[in-house]
Amino acid sequence: MLRKRHDDPSKDQSTLLDNGDSQGKSKMRRSHNKPRSLSKIVIPVIVFIFLFFTIIAPVVFRWSDPIRRGLLFMNWLSLPLFRNVSNPELEFGLNCTRNLYITSPDDKVKLGVWHVLPKDRFAECNLNTVEKLPANKAFNDNQPVVLYLHGNGGARGGNHRKELYKLLAYNDNLKYHIVAVDYRGYGDSTDLTPTSSGLVADAATVYDWLLTQLHGRNDRIIIWGHSLGTAVATYLVSQTDPLSQPSAVVLEAPFTTVEDAVRNHPLSTLFKKHPMFEYFFVEPLVKDEDTNFETAAKIRRVHCHLMILHAIDDAIVPYSLGQQLYQTALETRPPTAPPPKMVTFDGSHNYGHKGIFKDAQLPKIIADFVRSSATGKN
Repeated sequence: MLRKRHDDPSKDQSTLLDNGDSQGKSKMRRSHNKPRSLSKIVIPVIVFIFLFFTIIAPVVFRWSDPIRRGLLFMNWLSLPLFRNVSNPELEFGLNCTRNLYITSPDDKVKLGVWHVLPKDRFAECNLNTVEKLPANKAFNDNQPVVLYLHGNGGARGGNHRKELYKLLAYNDNLKYHIVAVDYRGYGDSTDLTPTSSGLVADAATVYDWLLTQLHGRNDRIIIWGHSLGTAVATYLVSQTDPLSQPSAVVLEAPFTTVEDAVRNHPLSTLFKKHPMFEYFFVEPLVKDEDTNFETAAKIRRVHCHLMILHAIDDAIVPYSLGQQLYQTALETRPPTAPPPKMVTFDGSHNYGHKGIFKDAQLPKIIADFVRSSATGKN
């Protein structure tokens, strides 16, 4: 005879409770483990960030010459990417442009150079013949010649640089020659480590070459520097005999000294609160002759016509540094030098550090300035 099984409800309930307790404890253990595992990631990251900004980056910047120079000159930043600078017409859309290589007097540095001919010379130039244009005919007119000295980073084909060349060479009110050079270590020039004196020497090589091409007509030359190139331009002209200086100098977004530029650079905001900011980030650049520029100290020796262009919303080189340089030029240049001129671009235009070429009034500003330089009037 089969017995009917009677299940004990209390036992079942106890089992359910035990299961529920074990599941709850498991969940609690998992929830407690999450903060612990998260803290294992977050705390080391915070410690690393703290050490990086307080010790690692400052120490590396002060005692590593390659890092320090790389950040100042930024010649490693090859922009635009995948473009052949030796073919300016096809790769950059620059009509009537010669690609040249000029060698330094000691034959140690080969400099990549573009010569953008003015719009009036288009008839002589086409894709097949511009490189064959005889050297003695390339500057065979009376148009002004702009020697352009670019800032750090990239090469002579940078977009804002290219657009300025087009404006200066192709605008109907200007039609100037443009000679744009890549310093050592930039573009397709000789791969040497850039230094302050090296950049100035390279600019001098091209300036002397230009004087030869123009048969000594320095009155046709305008030197235009942008950002770091403003220091190169000022140093170049300051070491040139006043009688051989160019007709005019244009400084776009200039700074007073490397010291001031570093203190005001956006990257410096990450380290400015460091108690030894000056020791780690300013002193190494200023005390090293290979990285120091003191434009304000050299501007007094620029005796030719001088114009400073600066946008108020420049976030890389503050507008105030351009103002200070203008004031220094006003106060320290000899009485025989024409008064400097400063043109300010309102921040509402959003030109920033590289966009002044977009200004609709710029062709007139340049044309008037160049005309006054040629006539000796201001």
